Amino acid sequence: MTEHLPTSSVSLRGITAALMTAVGALLLIVAPGRSADWFGEGLMLAIVGVVLIAVGLTLVVSTHRTILFVAAGFLTVVAAWLVITRTAGYPFGPWSSVTPQMGPYEVLVLVLSIISLTLAIATLVVGTEHLGTPGIRFDTIAPFAIVLVALPGLAVSKWADNAAHILGSGHTHSHTMSSSSDMPGMDHSMMPMMTIEERLQFGEQLVIARQAALKFPTLADARAAGWILVGGYVSGAGQMVMDPTSNSQDQVFDPAVPQGLLYSSSIDSATIVGLQYDAWTSDGSTPVGFIGQDMLWHMHTGTCEISDSFAVVYDEAVTGTACSQVNGTLTNSVSWMVRAWVVPGWESSQGPLSHENSLLP
Repeated sequence: MTEHLPTSSVSLRGITAALMTAVGALLLIVAPGRSADWFGEGLMLAIVGVVLIAVGLTLVVSTHRTILFVAAGFLTVVAAWLVITRTAGYPFGPWSSVTPQMGPYEVLVLVLSIISLTLAIATLVVGTEHLGTPGIRFDTIAPFAIVLVALPGLAVSKWADNAAHILGSGHTHSHTMSSSSDMPGMDHSMMPMMTIEERLQFGEQLVIARQAALKFPTLADARAAGWILVGGYVSGAGQMVMDPTSNSQDQVFDPAVPQGLLYSSSIDSATIVGLQYDAWTSDGSTPVGFIGQDMLWHMHTGTCEISDSFAVVYDEAVTGTACSQVNGTLTNSVSWMVRAWVVPGWESSQGPLSHENSLLP
């Protein structure tokens, strides 16, 4: 009597195919957000993602070596692109002056890509028969169940949201507090030293600022009204847009007239989270702003003048690209900037005028 041995519950073919599919799906998840920042990169991620998903599914039923060659090629591109851009910076494109951080999502994609690439190359060397018999069976599709269960959670996680945007920069910029500040980097609220009347006036200014912010609840609303993107998403600051028709160099501070709007991400449905006010002084003195909060202005030693009526505080981490790459001219004029976190649900734990907001990782 012939003894029937049980088949393995999971095959190497199924594991390899599922890993390749997972990498492709992870790329597709962040592609829309990256397209908003740089359409070329978003399109590349979408194409590579679709190809890897197709390769993974095809590998379940095919023994053609070509499938593995295609997979190895695209996986190499993914791994190389992540390593190069996160260590040496973007070699070209609008982010050529930026070296983004390697976040958890990127680490996950890189690890899965390297594992998949190793399996693909090893199979090409030793032979496809070592992957196991092709076919749609429990042992070949079981690994896909893990991928299907994990992807929804990853898609809505902070990891994915962060990876959908260019985070941070390897470049430095002048960023000093007002000369009256003795503890740089902290929120020096002057509330305890303000009179009751000044506190009331400050509260009224914050209410006015909040009303100004809520006029444009989403990024799509702001862009429809003519505001333009300035760089990409920045950790702690969000995605900024500015009004190109407003000459902020000649404007007097008005909480109802911010120079920048800050959003939770770079996609059109992103919600408003805060405001940015810019000011320029000829002698470098601290400008007039929110009452009793003068020391919270941040000074920059450069201004990027893009047109006669449009100037941006020169900050590599915010603009996302060198001034010359946006057809601007860098001047040495001293510029000041302060952010206001006045939108309900997005209040900064460091204070309403803190430079960064920890809710924007």
